[in-house]
Amino acid sequence: MVLPRNLASPNDDVFRACKQFGWRTFATSPFNRGWLLDRLLAAAAKEDREKPDTLRRRLADLLLRFSVHCPDVDHVIIGIRKPEWIPLDLASAGKGPLSESEMEWLQQLLAAG
Repeated sequence: MVLPRNLASPNDDVFRACKQFGWRTFATSPFNRGWLLDRLLAAAAKEDREKPDTLRRRLADLLLRFSVHCPDVDHVIIGIRKPEWIPLDLASAGKGPLSESEMEWLQQLLAAG
């Protein structure tokens, strides 16, 4: 089963149901084609003093980890536009699941954006 999974559209129930049927699951759109990333960046920039590029990398890291570390997701499909992003994405995936504070911060940004 292939379905978007991102902060704005987590589709938790569908992924869980598909895993219960024994299906392999593929999540797409962790950044929602960049729109979600841009939306969260705009919300974060209002409150955060980090440079925009640093903040964008931080948000991209968190959004990717949100999708990659869902127990009901077997694989994540990402449309990478720049080869230099590959090592960054692999490093993000290796960091493990989001902490409670990281998840809370993302939820606050989603609500504000």
